[in-house]
Amino acid sequence: GELELHYQPLMDVASNRISGVEALIRWNHSEKGWISPADFIPIAETSGLIIPLGRWVIQQACEQVSFWPDLTVAVNVSPSQFADEGLIDFVKETLRKTGVAGERLEIEVTEGLLLDDQYRPIDKLLALKSLGIKIAMDDCAPPKRPQHLVVDGQPGHLAIGRRGRSGKRRRRLKAAIRFWPSGGGGALSPAPAMHITQ
Repeated sequence: GELELHYQPLMDVASNRISGVEALIRWNHSEKGWISPADFIPIAETSGLIIPLGRWVIQQACEQVSFWPDLTVAVNVSPSQFADEGLIDFVKETLRKTGVAGERLEIEVTEGLLLDDQYRPIDKLLALKSLGIKIAMDDCAPPKRPQHLVVDGQPGHLAIGRRGRSGKRRRRLKAAIRFWPSGGGGALSPAPAMHITQ
């Protein structure tokens, strides 16, 4: 097909090693060449195609990372994908089929998802966390910057972009992460060594 997944390395600054990859979907159109995700993802969301497309990305990413035993893989999941009532079962079955442990999969969501209860995102996020999957809040506007903020949780984390530092936005983020289980640390803290992306 014309859709491809490209894998961007994620560096651990402390060890100076690649700790994982982020799966990025790309469309190499047979006539128009490369089409930006910024152009086709919104269309997929409004048409409902984002659900089968999102499932394909998760499946392909897990299949690929099964050949890279020392790496984790991060997958962006849009708020529209949380309308998929079979999302949790699909992810669980994909992990089983590919033999990838939940701890090696990271689901990246946006701040907006946590502030909108339309698709019961908190219940689904907690269900994903129960599988060992890390939940990351990707709040960085392209291009991504090297420094993130995180809220430590067990077993996952929230990665929050530099734009989250303003007072108003920080208050909103604190409100958005109340779902986080107690005992994992509840305060925003600098973590420049979490992820580096170019």
